[in-house]
Amino acid sequence: MGTYAFGPFTLDAHSRRLSLGSTDLAVGSKAVETLLALVERAGQTCSAQQLLERIWPEGYVEPAILTQNIYVLRKLLRAHWHAAAIKTDRRCGYRFVAPVTLAEPNSAPPVAPRPHINPAWRWSALAACALLVIAALRYSAGPVQGTAAGASAQSARYYTVGRYYWNSRTRAGVLKSIAYFQKIVRTDPRNALGYSGLADAYYILADYGYGSRSAQTYHAWERSDVAKAFALDPNSSEVRTSRGMLLGSVDHDLAAAHREFVTAIELDPKNATAHHWFGVILLDEGKTAQSRSELETAEQLDPTSPAINHWLAITNYVTGRYGRAVAYYVQALDLKPEDSDVALMLGLAYEQLHAYPAALRTYDRFEQFCKCAAPLVMEARTLALMGKYDQARTQLARAKTAARMKEVEPIDMAAALIALGERGQAMKWLRTFARSDYFADVWLNLDPRLDTVRGDPHFSSIFTRPSRVSCGPAC
Repeated sequence: MGTYAFGPFTLDAHSRRLSLGSTDLAVGSKAVETLLALVERAGQTCSAQQLLERIWPEGYVEPAILTQNIYVLRKLLRAHWHAAAIKTDRRCGYRFVAPVTLAEPNSAPPVAPRPHINPAWRWSALAACALLVIAALRYSAGPVQGTAAGASAQSARYYTVGRYYWNSRTRAGVLKSIAYFQKIVRTDPRNALGYSGLADAYYILADYGYGSRSAQTYHAWERSDVAKAFALDPNSSEVRTSRGMLLGSVDHDLAAAHREFVTAIELDPKNATAHHWFGVILLDEGKTAQSRSELETAEQLDPTSPAINHWLAITNYVTGRYGRAVAYYVQALDLKPEDSDVALMLGLAYEQLHAYPAALRTYDRFEQFCKCAAPLVMEARTLALMGKYDQARTQLARAKTAARMKEVEPIDMAAALIALGERGQAMKWLRTFARSDYFADVWLNLDPRLDTVRGDPHFSSIFTRPSRVSCGPAC
């Protein structure tokens, strides 16, 4: 037990403090515990199971939380140190590979050993987790009114865990978040955060198509819970954020949504979700520099959110910062490897860098995974840009006969046709896109794939309505 030194950092094993020089860094306790476990066995592989049992001895936890801890640590260390300190040993675990010295051995009493987790207890924890999922499925059928009062500290814990699952943007994660938010509503019905969390979860169920009900039903529940939350606490940053989401993404009232997000940020400048959604609103308003600034703030506050990384990548892509877009898309995929939208957009960023082989490899990997038409359409454009027109037309023909052609965005088909010189057909697809997507004006104005046709008079005629916002599945 003592103080470990590596690069410019010191880690006090007794106090669990990570320092950069004389400055203590603000790092979560579980992240510090993860780092200590790796540093104590520097050069050796720590399996995921070993780390989970040491860091969360209280019971079952999602393995994804460990992955996010590793991501946060890598990002923090890289910000101040050039070394790649933490290596992933595939299918084995993680290893701290940078040199470590025990700088200051001390005589502090050793930390009590972690209790052994009884296998029977672990199975009970797993069963409890399963019950949470069942509860989430039950509660997703509609709002449930709470009746009993509960402890605010417990409600805060429920809210934190619920937000973690909500941020995953997976179906299972959102359903789990609903279970936690419903716990707040049932045990602490005067706490506005329960209703605010539920409203946001219902929005995601509708927007991603995760729920078994219609989008209109989920939006009605969202509206009801936003109203309840606002009546309970209009000065809550989280509540004003939920209200802004409703106004911007469901009612398409950008001005009102803008005001709500400004208020939310004034109430709590550390509200990452408020900065995130405000950045999206600003992008729709054409304020790209301000949008990027808000999203960068959101990412600093919550670096493990796949959605924030995705939108930060989008703002860099549409403003011509393609190298940074690639970096953020890679980060988003690290956090959510199965995200098809991110994978395809990564290919587009490579394409704008003229890294055509990298773009094709990205599309090819995703095509094998999803067995869908979207990567074929994008491959067709890249091949056309490389001058391989016959191969491009072959890929486009394959896409048009694919069973999942309906999942291809019209703007992607238009971009492929533009690269092939078929502008007339491209304009027809763009008109379809303008009619079907509330966020279309942003892409029509800013997507670099359309640069060569923006002077065409037929292109300008596509803009037939005011700009409206839709966050889509990336939010």
